[in-house]
Amino acid sequence: MQRTTYTPEQKAEALAIVASKGISEAARTLGIPPGTVAAWAHRNGVQSPTVEEMVKITEASRLTVAQRKAALAEDLLNHAVRIAGQLEQPAVEKVVKVVGFGSGVSGTEIVEVTYERPPTADQKRIAETIGVLVDKIQLLTGEATSRTETALTVDGAKERALGVVDELAARRAS
Repeated sequence: MQRTTYTPEQKAEALAIVASKGISEAARTLGIPPGTVAAWAHRNGVQSPTVEEMVKITEASRLTVAQRKAALAEDLLNHAVRIAGQLEQPAVEKVVKVVGFGSGVSGTEIVEVTYERPPTADQKRIAETIGVLVDKIQLLTGEATSRTETALTVDGAKERALGVVDELAARRAS
């Protein structure tokens, strides 16, 4: 079996990861056998973090992820507001116009057409973009992204009402 040789840089990187995240993480991240990483750590006096330290690191990283999600949600909200403002702004569209030069000779030119508001197709795309942004904001903040409603049948409503009456009677009795 052929023996793999590692560079001093790979060993140093592995030891840095061991010190901050442990042997298993260093081995997984770098694709080096855990036994090799453990031997390097032992020879160099590098210890993995304790369980308590790892818990603190994990909690700190979760907080960081939560903070990044909140910042991203805020950025998306700002984009949604900015994009919504485009619905009320004048829009300029470049249109190709055919022009005649007399005696059957014609050509084209590009002209700018200004609208008081964006054309309907553009308004639809803007609204769809805002909808997607709001949906992503909802996901990032843990809010609901859809709503399901059910209509009760007469029998279902009757059963629900009887259940409420029974629950109230049980509360009075206790």
